[in-house]
Order: sequence, then C-alpha cells, then structure tokens
Amino acid sequence: MEENNIGHRKFLKSSRVDYELGTFLPSDVILMREEKPVDLSWLSQTVNGSVMFFLSSYCEVCDAEIVIQTINDFPEYSYAIFFESPNNPVLRHAKLLDERGVKLYPFQLNQLESSIKVQLVPFQLVLNTVGQVITAGIINTLPMIKALMMPLIRTKENNRNEELY
Repeated sequence: MEENNIGHRKFLKSSRVDYELGTFLPSDVILMREEKPVDLSWLSQTVNGSVMFFLSSYCEVCDAEIVIQTINDFPEYSYAIFFESPNNPVLRHAKLLDERGVKLYPFQLNQLESSIKVQLVPFQLVLNTVGQVITAGIINTLPMIKALMMPLIRTKENNRNEELY
C-alpha cells in the first residue's frame, strides 16, 4: 500500500496541481479526440452552484463511491462526472444519478487538459451559480471533497439563515 502512495505522490509532483480560480469554463469543450464539442453552458445557470468530478479507471486512487456519497449527502447542487475509460463504476448507481440529474461525460485526459485545463485525476472543480470556478483540487476522500465544497455549503447555509429572519 505504501508503494502505491509513493508512486501517486511522484505523479503529483510532476503535474501541475493548481487551477486558476475565477476562471469561467468555456460553454463548448472537446473531451474526446475527433468528437463534437460538448455543451457545458448549463454550468453557468445552476440554482445553487455545481461540482465537477474528474475520475479515471486507470487511476488507483480514484474512488467513485465517495463521489456517489457526496451526491447523496448534498443533493441541492448540480453535478457532472467526467470519467476516462469505458468502465465507469458510477454507472452502478444509474438510478440515483438519473434522479439527481447528474451529467456524465467521457473524456481523454489530453483533450481535457487543452479544453478545461484539468491535468490530473482525481480532481474536482467547484463552480458558483454563474459557472465561475471558486475552488479546485485533488480529491480522494470525503473530507477533501467537502472542504472544496465549503464555499457552496456556506452560501447555502447563509441563505437559509437569511430566510428565517
């Protein structure tokens, strides 16, 4: 197990992990070579903000189950799951994903790098209601996901408190 963690850390050191906050995502992106652009304009029109997860079956530390748990725990946000490879384990939860309106997108990492500027997995982007990236980072545990979602969570809680007064 320790060997995998060391290998993972080496990979992270050689990759750019930071993400330019405040960036607006393009509305049309190419996620697969020789495919038509995918429309992501819906991300700039969400009610409470959105969360984008980037996973791959080629990644030993990518855990689709924590993504599903997050969607269960925070149903008020919009979600998109980007997954590299045909073996997408989140599809085991198709009913939940459909009920929550979660969008699924296949991708190739080199295309993702040039279109959305995500360069590694597992990664998460959190967007406000107008589609602006407010937090971004590596994820592989529920606390990591929740920490990145805190601006959305706090805004939602503040809005609830204001409604009470």
